[in-house]
Amino acid sequence: MTYAGHDFAAPRRRRSGEWAAVAAVLAAGLRYEGFETCGCGRDPKPRPRTRAQLRRGLPAR
Repeated sequence: MTYAGHDFAAPRRRRSGEWAAVAAVLAAGLRYEGFETCGCGRDPKPRPRTRAQLRRGLPAR
């Protein structure tokens, strides 16, 4: 099991495209975190929810 972060909201079980995007985000070393370590940033950082959003927004590694 992998810790995805405080702001992670799991997609519905049968939405395999959304789960593929989650897997790619986690494989890239990103987390669903909106909190800064100092506690000053409370806005969640956007993460892709679909494969199309993933292709448009995730930087290549």
